[in-house]
Amino acid sequence: MKTPSLYSFVLLFLAVMLFSCKPDETDIGSDLIPGEDQLNMFTYEAEVGAQTVREDSLSVFANDVSLSTFLLGSYVDPLFGKVQANFAAEFTPSTSNFTFGTNHVIDSVVLSLEYFTTNTYYGDITKYRGAQRFKVYQLNEDIVSDSLTTYFSNHNVQYKPTLLGEKTTVPNITAGFTWKEDTLSVPEKPQLRITLDKNDIAKNIFQNANPADLASGTAFYNYFKGLYVVADNGYQKSGEGAILRFNADDNFCRIRVFYHNDASTDTNPFDYYDFQVKKTTRKLNIYQHNYKNTQLLQDMLYGGTNANRVYAQAMGGVKTKLTLPNFQQLPEFSDTTATYVINKAELIVPVDNDAYSYFYPLPNGLILYAANTDTTYNNLINPPNKLIRDYLEVSQYFYGGQYNKDKQEYIIRLSLQMSDIINRKIKDKGMYLGVELPSITANRVVISNSPERKIRLRIIYTKI
Repeated sequence: MKTPSLYSFVLLFLAVMLFSCKPDETDIGSDLIPGEDQLNMFTYEAEVGAQTVREDSLSVFANDVSLSTFLLGSYVDPLFGKVQANFAAEFTPSTSNFTFGTNHVIDSVVLSLEYFTTNTYYGDITKYRGAQRFKVYQLNEDIVSDSLTTYFSNHNVQYKPTLLGEKTTVPNITAGFTWKEDTLSVPEKPQLRITLDKNDIAKNIFQNANPADLASGTAFYNYFKGLYVVADNGYQKSGEGAILRFNADDNFCRIRVFYHNDASTDTNPFDYYDFQVKKTTRKLNIYQHNYKNTQLLQDMLYGGTNANRVYAQAMGGVKTKLTLPNFQQLPEFSDTTATYVINKAELIVPVDNDAYSYFYPLPNGLILYAANTDTTYNNLINPPNKLIRDYLEVSQYFYGGQYNKDKQEYIIRLSLQMSDIINRKIKDKGMYLGVELPSITANRVVISNSPERKIRLRIIYTKI
C-alpha cells in the first residue's frame, strides 16, 4: 500500500480546518443557551408593514476619502421618473511651484473623466437612446472640508453662469484614447473628454494665473474653486439616458492645460500640465429626482403601510419604511422577567420580478437602518436613522443583504437588533430599507409586498 506523503497530510489538515472553522449561520447565539434548552427553540414569523417614503437626502463630508466615484448623467426611469446626477470638485496642481514658463500662451484646456471599470453605467447608453449633453461651469463657493460641515446630496451649488464648455455625446465606455507625446503614442483608458475653451473663458483662467497661484493646492484653490459639471438633458423620454460612473480616485479625473512658451520648438511645439482630483481634494455628488406622474408616486400616496409594491432607490431617492409588530404585546415575548435569546432573525424581502431589466439591474445588496430612538422624532414619518447593530458589529457573511437570484429575494439578518428590541434594551421606532452604497451607485429596486409574496420577519428564539 502506498504511504501518504507529508504533503498529503498537510492538505488534509488544512481542509479539515477550513470547513470546521466556518460558522453555521443557524448557530448564532447558541453558545448563550444552556444545554437543556437547546431543544426549546421556537420560531415566530410575521408580516411586516411597509410604506415607500422619500429620502430626506444623503449626507457627506466634502473631504470624504471614501468617495471614489463621481456620478454624472440623467435618465428617465419608466417607474421612478427623471433621475439626474451632477458633481462639484476641486482640482489641485499635480506638482507644487509649477510655472508655465516665459511668455506662455494657453492653447487649449480639456476636462478628462475616466470611466469606472465596474458598473460603469445605469440605464441605456445605446445609440439614439443614450445621447447626453454635459455642461461645465466654474464654482463660485468654497467647499468646506472640516469635520463639522455636512453637505447633502440636494445641495444648491453656487456657480458662475458663464459656460466653460459643453458636449453632446453618446457615451463610449469601451474605446480607449491615444494621444501623442513627442514621438510616443500614449494610450489611456476610456474617458469622457470635454474641451473647456468656450469663448476662451477657460483659457483666460489659466493664462492669468500667477506663479503664486500655482505654488500649492491651497493657493490654487484660493484662485480657482473648481468645476461644477451638469447633465442637461431636458429632451429625454422614458427609458432614455443613463447615470455614468467615473473614477474619482487619485489622478483619474483631471483638467489638462496645453500651452507653449519661449522654450517651445518646431519638434516640441507645446507642453501640458495637469490639475487633478485626488483622494483628499474636496468633491460633492449632487442628485435630483422628479417623481411626477410615476407609478412610484401613485403607490407611495395611495398604498399606505400595506402597499402591494414598495421601493428603494440610491442617490437620495426613496426608501421603504418598515413597521414591526409590537413585541411587548405579543404572548410570545410579553414576559418581562425572561431573557429571549435570539438564535436567528431574518428579514425576507421578495423582489417584484417584472420591475428590473438589463438596463435597470437590481442592487447587489440592501441596507437596513433603524430610526433614531430620540423621542423628538416620534411624529415624523422619516426621522434620522442609523445602521443596525448587525451591519456594524457582525461580519458581512452573517448580515447578508445580497440578492438571491434563485429565490428572487434579499435576506437580511438582524439578530442583534431584534435581541435589543425584544429584550427592551432599545425602543423600536421603525426601520428603513435602502440600497447599499447609495452615495456612489444608481441602482433601484421594486419590492413585492403583495398577498402572494410579502415582506416578512422570521425569528428563531429561546426563552430563558
